[in-house]
Amino acid sequence: MALLDGKNALVTGGGRGIGREIALMLARNGADVAVAARTKKELEETAKEIRKLGRESLVLVVDLKKDAGIKRMYSAFMKKFRKLDMLFNNAGVAFEGNLEKNRGKQIDLMIDVNYRGLVKSTQEALKHMKEGGVIINTASVAGMHGYPGLAVYSGTKFAVIGFTEAVAQEIEGREIRMYAVCPGATKTRMWDELYGGAAEYRPEEVAEEVLGMLKNKRLKQGTAVVVKHHR
Repeated sequence: MALLDGKNALVTGGGRGIGREIALMLARNGADVAVAARTKKELEETAKEIRKLGRESLVLVVDLKKDAGIKRMYSAFMKKFRKLDMLFNNAGVAFEGNLEKNRGKQIDLMIDVNYRGLVKSTQEALKHMKEGGVIINTASVAGMHGYPGLAVYSGTKFAVIGFTEAVAQEIEGREIRMYAVCPGATKTRMWDELYGGAAEYRPEEVAEEVLGMLKNKRLKQGTAVVVKHHR
């Protein structure tokens, strides 16, 4: 029996990068996985790979800036899967540049997707986790240390870690485990668009860290786990 047999998961930002690798990791371990993001083509490619692994999948095109879109996402998920066991709030955006150079729309998008959308997604998920579950929020090492040129992005990731720690305490006793995962520089399209070149981690290593978090039943509620190399 696989680790996650009978479990249903939702992964935001599941079309590429870290979210895609988390979704595939979950499927390899027996879970059925819905993937959500803005780009349908990427989501369909991920869903196809999940089905090749013998698991069910669902594509959910969503704009996490809009409350109505988040509610529709959960409605469609519950219609297909009936129960929600795991949520991975992974969607995120970043723009590089000193604060004075960040445009208003860039600032709003980072706050809306990285933090506000994550908050609203978690709020909806808690309504459906009647029998317990797991919520893992993708933060960043930039949520532990501020980096010049990433002031707003860092701010949203600091917020994610604080939010995770606080809500984890609020739901103590409900059989819902809640954590944050904090990748360092990871080779994704977002990294390439910002900096290009080599990065310290691969998305697969982040997914491996997440798997370790799922296995570790003694991990303290609300912990922010820094990604380590997995060879």
